Amino acid sequence: MAVTVQGGFGFTVKLHIGTATPWTTIASVLDGEFPEQEALVAESTGHDATSGYATWTKTGKRQLNPFTLTLAWDTDDTSQAALVTAFDSDISIALQVQDPDGDELIAISALVTKIGRESKQDGIVQCVVTFQPTGAPTIT
Repeated sequence: MAVTVQGGFGFTVKLHIGTATPWTTIASVLDGEFPEQEALVAESTGHDATSGYATWTKTGKRQLNPFTLTLAWDTDDTSQAALVTAFDSDISIALQVQDPDGDELIAISALVTKIGRESKQDGIVQCVVTFQPTGAPTIT
């Protein structure tokens, strides 16, 4: 069976600003992560366990873990300004994370929890934005 591997170039993240505005691609994404899915487990070893090793049980609860985008920071860009507005808000925003070939789209709600800018002498001004997803994803 042939394996289809794709390169990372072309990864996109879109956000939904307001109700009347269509999806907007976040500009100048240099690097990005996909939201990581995690099944939560609880340690369930009884005192009568003979091996001495811990046993674990899935709790039935799942979560999406925080993920980041690294941006070439542009203070005049409206999509990046929307991220600052989202950080200042207590309300989650709608995001769509899409792989480069468009094979998979992950739609989520997320809170912007961190915005960290950096400027290195031999580089450009960058900004790392951290998102905390909330609720269940829709993966298509």
